[in-house]
Amino acid sequence: AGPLDIVGLPSYEKLAEDERDVCSEARVFPEVFLDIKKILVEECGKSCGLRLADARPLVKIDVNKTRKLYDFLLKKELIYPPKNSK
Repeated sequence: AGPLDIVGLPSYEKLAEDERDVCSEARVFPEVFLDIKKILVEECGKSCGLRLADARPLVKIDVNKTRKLYDFLLKKELIYPPKNSK
């Protein structure tokens, strides 16, 4: 399946351009992305870091989509791995 057309979907206008790209590529609705982003950022703050393995049960979506969103949020420095992990 190709990229998802997210233009005009609820919360589309709340996304930055790079967030729109990752939603389209990962085929995740904007509202779902914003929910996942909020959950992962909050959990990362509470836990002083977040591993991909910890993110998966929190968001309950396809593991490949979780990986794409986790990597994106890491790159944007919105979340970070725990200090003791490699």
